[in-house]
Amino acid sequence: MNASQTTILQKLICINCFYEDDELIGYGVKFKKNGVYANVHLIKLNTSTGQFSAGFANGGFLTNKVEVYAENKWIDKKMLIFEAKDELEMLEDKYILKGEEKLMSAKNEVIEAAEFIIHLE
Repeated sequence: MNASQTTILQKLICINCFYEDDELIGYGVKFKKNGVYANVHLIKLNTSTGQFSAGFANGGFLTNKVEVYAENKWIDKKMLIFEAKDELEMLEDKYILKGEEKLMSAKNEVIEAAEFIIHLE
């Protein structure tokens, strides 16, 4: 893996985390990456691709943008909450949020980005 492929984590703080190959696995993790802020309880993050699996969401971190895959019932039951401050586009199989947006869990976890695409499964 060369430096251009590596995901750069800024301001990484965690209660307990470790790296295994290209993956950060952690508990109580806070970081900023390419304009996206995350504060999550559990996460497995591939530092090469930006793909992640957290307790409340799975997807990928891109520059100023997050793609998330979630079941519609998570949103209906308020297990996954999003705040659309600027623009919200609702399509049949996804939500697109643009502006200063937040994606939160019922357990006070949060991901903040300029844009989210929430794919419904």
